[in-house]
Amino acid sequence: MKYFKAFVAGMILPAFISPFLLLFFSSYYGINVIDNLPGMYMGSIFWGLWNMIFVMSREKVPINDRNVKIGVYGAVYGLFSVLINSLYFEFTSVITSIPDGFIILFFVIYPVILYFVWKYIVNGLNLLFEIY
Repeated sequence: MKYFKAFVAGMILPAFISPFLLLFFSSYYGINVIDNLPGMYMGSIFWGLWNMIFVMSREKVPINDRNVKIGVYGAVYGLFSVLINSLYFEFTSVITSIPDGFIILFFVIYPVILYFVWKYIVNGLNLLFEIY
């Protein structure tokens, strides 16, 4: 039951934000919402799975402070996510208008943002669901 709670606590934030992002993209950019639903909600599932991995392996990581530890997990998830997405966009040529310098900036900014999101929000949800 602890791992199910960890999965739900990890996926609450992106599952809550995804509909608003879809609404913004559809109204501002005119993107078809139905085509993007599976991709947007796969992010929520991956966040939940990553939180489960954190709960399973948190005793083995040699960082003593739990807040810093979950923040590092979030930053590593952000780095993996940027690497996978940038390779996908490079191979499929989906984003050709963004200069390469901005992609390098994403490698720094996105993991830092996810460090703080996981440190404060996901950690708070884990405490709310009594996972620790």
